[in-house]
Amino acid sequence: MSGLQLVRRTWDASGGQEPASGKRIADAIADYNVAATAREDWFGLVLELRDAEGRLVGGLRADAWAGWLHVIYLWIDAPLRRAGYGSGLLAEAERIALARGCHDAHLDTFDWQGVAFYPRFGYREFGRLEGYPPGHVRVYYHKRLAARPEPARAAP
Repeated sequence: MSGLQLVRRTWDASGGQEPASGKRIADAIADYNVAATAREDWFGLVLELRDAEGRLVGGLRADAWAGWLHVIYLWIDAPLRRAGYGSGLLAEAERIALARGCHDAHLDTFDWQGVAFYPRFGYREFGRLEGYPPGHVRVYYHKRLAARPEPARAAP
């Protein structure tokens, strides 16, 4: 890497912030993907569940691109779990995604999180990472939201 300098930046879950360069890298990949596919339909989504005092007690973070919803995080505060809030947030994210042209959804979870939850809503497992973290499994899910559009065909 003649003339280039490698700069290492780390942060952790204890409150560190991702450096601005992280967003620049993501933006560069997004630009590359748009140039390669002509798909500019990316959107981000955050759904917040707040109590009467305005405290965040649950939420969903997702993004979507090229007709695919990607659920990144779904969290409900422990005292509110198993009361339908998670399923409501998931359904709302899917509704928004459908309205914006998405036909599929994907997500991942760990064996101690949502492996019993997501299949109840039509998500099907398509992959696993055994031993991530050691003694556990990361599980990947997919759900068809709507029929996929036929690709455009070139004129004869």
